[in-house]
Amino acid sequence: MTVSHRMAVAGIIACALLTGCAPLNSFENEVLQSAKRGESNIKLPQHGPVDAWSSVLVVCPYADLSKIDSPFADGLPHAGPSESIPESSQSLIFTNGSETESLQLDRAQVDFCSQDLAEPFAADQSWAVSQSGEDGRYMLAPVS
Repeated sequence: MTVSHRMAVAGIIACALLTGCAPLNSFENEVLQSAKRGESNIKLPQHGPVDAWSSVLVVCPYADLSKIDSPFADGLPHAGPSESIPESSQSLIFTNGSETESLQLDRAQVDFCSQDLAEPFAADQSWAVSQSGEDGRYMLAPVS
């Protein structure tokens, strides 16, 4: 492989790892499209890493991962409670019975971490949508 081929491959890999050029997953894309339509309240899509999920826990940067109980602890995207969520990310941990999976999302477009969220939410939870005037990202907060 020539040097120019190696550089091209390295560029493609770097682009895929950067949030600006990585494609959105279908769950994130559906949430983003609902927010862009100007809906003031939305519900999260029922498809995700766990189909027909029943509850979700939002794990934000600086969360104390050691305080996350089962079954959500089983879905932590990192090696264990001593790890942390990067500041630019948020993890949504979905459960349905004993099945638990997480989805890590970049906070640049859709941000669930504008409030301190400590408890899981049911699948039918409504989320208020607002758009940041600073950077244009959509912030979601649970509707009481």
